[in-house]
Amino acid sequence: MSNNNIIKSPYNFVPLSEEVYTPSWANLISQDVPFKDGVSGKIRLRITAETPIFIRNGQKQDKEKDRNKDGQTAKQDADKKPQKFSQTRDGRFYIPATSIKGEVRNVLEIMSFGRMMVDERAKFANRKGATKIPFKNSVHDCLPKAHRDSQSLDLAECVFGHVKDKDMLKGRVQFGHAFSNNAEEEPPVKLTLSSPKASFYPIYIKQDNNNNKYNTYDDGQLSGWKRYVQRTDKCQSKTSTDNTDTTITPLKKGSIFTCEITYHNLLPVELGALLSALTFHNTPNCFHQLGQAKPYGYGKVKYDVDLISPEDKECSFFLEQFEKEMCEFKSNWLTSTEIQELIALVSHPVKPYENQFNYMDLKEFQNIKKNKTPFKPFSKIKKVTTSLQAIAQQEEQKEAARESELREQKRVEEINKLKKKLEERDKKLCNEDESCSASQPSHIELLNKHIQECTDIREEEGNEDLKDIINKYLSKWKEERSRLEKEIDEKRKVESDKNIFTDGFKAHLNKANSISTCFNQCDKWVRLAKKYENGRENLNEEELGTLVQKLKELYKEASSKDKKDCNPKGGKFIKKFRDVIGDHNKTIELFNTITNQ
Repeated sequence: MSNNNIIKSPYNFVPLSEEVYTPSWANLISQDVPFKDGVSGKIRLRITAETPIFIRNGQKQDKEKDRNKDGQTAKQDADKKPQKFSQTRDGRFYIPATSIKGEVRNVLEIMSFGRMMVDERAKFANRKGATKIPFKNSVHDCLPKAHRDSQSLDLAECVFGHVKDKDMLKGRVQFGHAFSNNAEEEPPVKLTLSSPKASFYPIYIKQDNNNNKYNTYDDGQLSGWKRYVQRTDKCQSKTSTDNTDTTITPLKKGSIFTCEITYHNLLPVELGALLSALTFHNTPNCFHQLGQAKPYGYGKVKYDVDLISPEDKECSFFLEQFEKEMCEFKSNWLTSTEIQELIALVSHPVKPYENQFNYMDLKEFQNIKKNKTPFKPFSKIKKVTTSLQAIAQQEEQKEAARESELREQKRVEEINKLKKKLEERDKKLCNEDESCSASQPSHIELLNKHIQECTDIREEEGNEDLKDIINKYLSKWKEERSRLEKEIDEKRKVESDKNIFTDGFKAHLNKANSISTCFNQCDKWVRLAKKYENGRENLNEEELGTLVQKLKELYKEASSKDKKDCNPKGGKFIKKFRDVIGDHNKTIELFNTITNQ
């Protein structure tokens, strides 16, 4: 889509509700007479800067502007100096209580379907050429009817207090300054901190997507509560001139501030509303915004809330009271358009340089009015659907998560218990192996016992993780058993070979029942002689005599094929026996003697 067909803006709106919620107990609020079920206590608030943050040190800056320089005010010089973050005299950075209170109050007004307050005298004019023609209606006239009726108090006024003409109600919630112990300054940055112009009716007046004409302050309704679009990180603005640019010294991302919120004589539903505004009704991954330069991604913060007192109730109890009250006022409160648009804006940060959410230049402003381009809600631009989740449902999910965690803990405990048992078995086997090294069969017997017992346990076990652990030890023990059995076999073979060599060649050769097995016996004997008699590789003369006698006996009973293979002229036994006799002529002579008997 061409930039000429979209309205670029770093802010958007939460639409105004047609009805305003006004508490039935508003006239009963008193600083002196507590509610029967009123609660008092403290909330600990932890504010973490998710992007760099800047809140002007107004007191220090104003002092610099008021100083005289050569009889002239130093206001211009003060404006050119880098503006600093709010600091105490001893250098501690802090967020003023009023900044936090104002932001939280605004969220509470939106979430509780509160009344939008505007200056009843504010009025804009429409420029036609060089002439300005005032609109028929004031800004106040463009509010929905319920918002123009200020006779009754909304929930935010009940909680935070109000001043109307001679009527005044003191607030029952006090915010403390939020101080930081880890904040560090970033290098100064030059930004154009321009304010949105509410006279630009294509944005500030609700449009009905009629491309033929715009609704204006003559016939339209205000778009709603203005909120800046959040960004994943800061972005640098295009500077204009020294007259419009401001140099600020923000604090780094990751700065942490803490403060306490003290409340007095709040009804449970009012405390629930306050907690709901602080946590966006306990909705994860939602962020607040504080300070200046919000159009450039500065000031995105996360609130972590700890209800210090009362100690006998969880946050969820108070949140549920507020939720119940709002759902009685508006049955679809959790999924209402107003709530959906708010949650979309606070939970879907855009990329730092996403063009759709930058300020327009003068030419783009002119094209917008010319093309009658409609301004879309943020949720429609980003194509997201969001809503609040009922506290009861959240608690069910928490309970399910807790149960799942307990099951996991139990599983881990079972695994650790089984591991410990298997480790004890393994240790016992190792100790037995060291103490019974001379009795390998008894150790194999012990291994077989443990293998069988753990195999039985594995077959009865339904947990695959436990089976895997058992299999690990079974594999280890089976490998150990195979090693021991192999060692025993090798020892037996060595012992057998010693016995064969001790009994002598004649006894060894007597086991042969054919010429072929006779050769095999000779071949084995030569290998034993090499091992036990200084590397001897052939039969000696005495052994040759014994071999001749044995072969004569076997030749008489041999098959015609074997007799053929004994032929001194190329029989296959000639080559075989030559290797154990070690002399070709002796071999031929031996077979001549056998075949000519």
